[in-house]
Amino acid sequence: MNDFLLHIYNYILEHLETDDPEYEENRTRASAQYGALMQALPPKQAVQLESYQYMSEIARDMEQEAVFLAAFRAGLCLGASAQCP
Repeated sequence: MNDFLLHIYNYILEHLETDDPEYEENRTRASAQYGALMQALPPKQAVQLESYQYMSEIARDMEQEAVFLAAFRAGLCLGASAQCP
């Protein structure tokens, strides 16, 4: 992603409003369940889970960027009233 699009992408993420109570409740529950799981696991398995979680976050971030770029391209096509492939 070029610098201009990266700037827009980061701006959107920084100003994303997630005040949906259901969203916040799901995040809170997921965090609590993850914490409980980490405490229940032996140290070696906890490290493996942390590694898995880290790689999953990287994959999720890449997917979010791809969705952003696709939406941006669609917006350009619609805005320009051009025919989109």
